[in-house]
Amino acid sequence: MTASIVTQPVVVAARLIPRGARIGAEDVEIRQMPVSDGWDTALDAANQAAGGIAQTDIAAGQPLFGAIVSRRPVAEPGQTVIDVRVTGTVDGIAAGDVMDLVSGTPCDASTGTTSSRDESAGGRSCVLARSATAMDAAHDDAMTGGTLITFALTPDEAISIINAQELGPIMAVTAQ
Repeated sequence: MTASIVTQPVVVAARLIPRGARIGAEDVEIRQMPVSDGWDTALDAANQAAGGIAQTDIAAGQPLFGAIVSRRPVAEPGQTVIDVRVTGTVDGIAAGDVMDLVSGTPCDASTGTTSSRDESAGGRSCVLARSATAMDAAHDDAMTGGTLITFALTPDEAISIINAQELGPIMAVTAQ
């Protein structure tokens, strides 16, 4: 007589997945594990992880649980998170996208917008933040009727954006 062990599918990391990385289908695999209450909150299908963002470093072979895979990115140490009122088409911006934030108003130290001037635009715009991470998709600002996106960026960039929002529109542009 042979004994059989009842198993269940559990999603595990196929390789190291660094904190903040978007998880692709190639980053995970399914392993059959003995049935246990410990796997109750483990992901059991690859599509539950694909497109998610690692909330902590995930070692190769480590089972994935909902608490370590999220649809929301992670702010890096030294970053702050703010809502930015943006203009233009924002429907395609998703959580985790990396964008430059550009003001239609030229940079001016007297207003606190001291980031780099975009000479390719004839000095008519000001790059307020390079490589800001969208923390979620665009949402309506009930107070102003505008559109907000929450971004993670440096404190200096946040201050420039807060000052620039009062002067004119800010665009989210795909990072170069």
